Amino acid sequence: MHSVLQIADAFIRLGIENNKPLTHLQVQKLCFLAQGYSLAISGEPIFRQEIKAWPYGPVIPYLYTRLKRFGGEPIRDKEALPTFPLKEENQSYTTSLIDVIYSGYGDCSGGELSNLTHLPDTPWDIVWNREKFSTIPTSLIKSYYKNELKDLIDVE
Repeated sequence: MHSVLQIADAFIRLGIENNKPLTHLQVQKLCFLAQGYSLAISGEPIFRQEIKAWPYGPVIPYLYTRLKRFGGEPIRDKEALPTFPLKEENQSYTTSLIDVIYSGYGDCSGGELSNLTHLPDTPWDIVWNREKFSTIPTSLIKSYYKNELKDLIDVE
């Protein structure tokens, strides 16, 4: 398992390398998606920090405090976050998952990603309507994204 800073750093670097720098909002939502799909695929979280239900969707407060200085502006600095190497044993899986999430969602605006998390019966929606600003349980995220994967597989 990694720090969310490692995951966010990977997304920020992909955005810069593809000439599509990401905003703080986009990075938050991409990290949330990576967490959801990691839980669905491997049963394990990709990062250890908690996720809260905030007004614009799921937010990782630990990441928020480190990226809030960028406001709504694209993050163009590859050194925006202190980087730590990914753990060797998980690096291939983590890198592959980040690449897949970026390929599928990297072109979405922060608003579009936020809207995805606000759909009825999403983990954010359930927690937000129960107790605003509280932690979104990992079990709820895992269950939701397992169903998302099942729906994708059933369609094909």
